[in-house]
Amino acid sequence: MAFQSTKWRVMIDLAKIQDEQKEWELKNFPSATWWQNLIGVQEELGELSHAALKSSQKIRGSEEKHHEDMRDAIGDLLIYLMAFCTKNNISLESAIQDTWNIVKNRDWVEDPITGGNHTHEV
Repeated sequence: MAFQSTKWRVMIDLAKIQDEQKEWELKNFPSATWWQNLIGVQEELGELSHAALKSSQKIRGSEEKHHEDMRDAIGDLLIYLMAFCTKNNISLESAIQDTWNIVKNRDWVEDPITGGNHTHEV
């Protein structure tokens, strides 16, 4: 299934979800540390990589199964990342928006050396 932006255009409140995730984690894993959350991010990235690899190799399951496995890993990865951000006083929503505001102005076709971004490291 191809990504269709009009079909998936749903506004979500990442700050609200991050607050909810914090409360859920405090109840279920009260002693969880930032580094455990970071290891969770790495674990889920491994699961995402595994599903993508098997999908590209067309082995160990259908395209639909691999797609669902990738989707699940992405969701889990973001939840672990939210927990990591919370423990480090970082708003995931702000981090995404602030970074996107920089990245979206880069033009690597027009300027393949710096992307036109002369104020930040390349």
